[in-house]
Amino acid sequence: MSEKLDGLQGRDTVYIDTDDDITSIIEKVSESENSVVALVPPKRIGALQSVVNLKLLLKAAKTNRKKIALVTTDKALLSLAAGLRIPVAKSLTAQSELLDIPDMDDSDDDVINGKDVAVGDLARITGDEKIRRNDSREDKEISAAVAAIETDDKIKNDIDADGTPDDKQKTKSKDKRKNVPNFDKFRRILFIGGGLAVLLVAFLVWAIGFAPRATITIATKTRSVAIDGTITLSSNSATNIDENQIQPVLKQIKKSETMEFDATGEKEVGEKAKGKVIIKNCIEPFNDITLKAGTILTDKGSGLKFALDTDISIPKAIVSGNLQIGIKCTKAGESKPVGVTAVNIGEEYNISGTKDLSVDGGYNATPQAAFSGGTKKTIKVVTEADLATVSESLKVKFNDDIKESTKKELESQMGDSVMAIDGSFTDTFGEVGVKPEIGAEVESGKATATLETTYVMMGIPNSDLENWLTIQIENKADINEKNPQKIYDTGLKQAKFDFNNDTKILRIRTNEAKIGVVLDENEIKKNAVGKQSGVIAADLEKISGVENATVEFSPFWVSTAPSVDKITVKFSTDE
Repeated sequence: MSEKLDGLQGRDTVYIDTDDDITSIIEKVSESENSVVALVPPKRIGALQSVVNLKLLLKAAKTNRKKIALVTTDKALLSLAAGLRIPVAKSLTAQSELLDIPDMDDSDDDVINGKDVAVGDLARITGDEKIRRNDSREDKEISAAVAAIETDDKIKNDIDADGTPDDKQKTKSKDKRKNVPNFDKFRRILFIGGGLAVLLVAFLVWAIGFAPRATITIATKTRSVAIDGTITLSSNSATNIDENQIQPVLKQIKKSETMEFDATGEKEVGEKAKGKVIIKNCIEPFNDITLKAGTILTDKGSGLKFALDTDISIPKAIVSGNLQIGIKCTKAGESKPVGVTAVNIGEEYNISGTKDLSVDGGYNATPQAAFSGGTKKTIKVVTEADLATVSESLKVKFNDDIKESTKKELESQMGDSVMAIDGSFTDTFGEVGVKPEIGAEVESGKATATLETTYVMMGIPNSDLENWLTIQIENKADINEKNPQKIYDTGLKQAKFDFNNDTKILRIRTNEAKIGVVLDENEIKKNAVGKQSGVIAADLEKISGVENATVEFSPFWVSTAPSVDKITVKFSTDE
């Protein structure tokens, strides 16, 4: 009967390839993290078809404190597993069990009676018997080999067969595995080692070819040159250094101030009355008459005056009588209704329709209806006096603090490449703007005034100043091919400036211009290549006009000057 064991759950599963030898199988079992290992052999069971290999596998499992089970249905492997008491499962999900060793059937059917067997059959049986004897002999030889291995381990005090005496093994980690080659570990070591080698080569290339630097600082003996000259600043002319003319940089800022004030002026405003009249002609009996637009009509009672809106034609009058007895107007010529407008504003011009109007020229007119639309009221307005007063108040607001802060703003706009000329700063007031305008109605009685001021400052590009000073120094020191000198400092930083804003003339003075020995920077670099710092400094200090020289190498392992492109030369003067 077979004996049921624990299931295969909670264990590692190891799949064995056909090409795996017993060493690699043992290694896989040893490296397993769980104490129970299920081995799944291929269809061709390979290394596991040997009893010796299975015994070695059992010994290795025991040494590593592990239990193994086979997952197989191969009859030959099942027979070997039963003989060695190795648990077997038919699948990964089945329970593992110890198989019984097959019993020999001693029935009469299996007993061979030599008397009843033919000679040929007896010979065959004898041959089969030899095979069984050979198998028995092989088992004995295997047992003897395993026994010899175990005896050898005992002699070497290495029962667990890990290659290390057991008395020394106690001092080692309990989890140390047998000395089986680990090719994955070897590959990792090889990969890390290769990476480190690449990094080392890269570092050496950088350290030798790119990192080295040298800085040579040369202090020279110089003499001072005093400069005092003038240049003209012209915004409309291009820069001409030889003619002492420079086009300045202009920067400006506009700022506004607004103030509310009371309007003090008064003004009458309103609408003019309008109406229509019929003009009568009882004077001219012979011809029609025409009156021009603007002809004045006067109210006979009040004296209020109106003006014709358009030209109008009036028929001639019909008269009777003669010169002797007198002429009498029997029927006046009447015009069509014509519009008139009051000369001035006011409600009083809204006259009734019964008024009689006289027309310049002796004619009469009567309204067709009452006149209307005449209005008048008194309003507040801004006067010229108001504007003058508020303008002065606004100018006071642009005080010295505002001017100073604005000047700093303009200087900052110049930037580092332009030198601001302090004396060129100006402020200009614009026209004062008023809302509402002068003469317009101020409904609330409050008006506002705004004053805009423009601030302007000039600057000169430092490059133009450097060029101008260079020319002045060369002329003053008589520098030429026969008298070569190097300008180490134009003295610009220490220069003083006086600017006349009316003439736009700038005076420049400096006593700090420095000239000295001419040194070829490229030649210095070429001569330094490959030399130590002390040698480079000594060679330079031999040159007339050189006060001293210092040489610095970097990084710290550099001992000689590198190539020309990695050398920097600096000059300093004896200020």
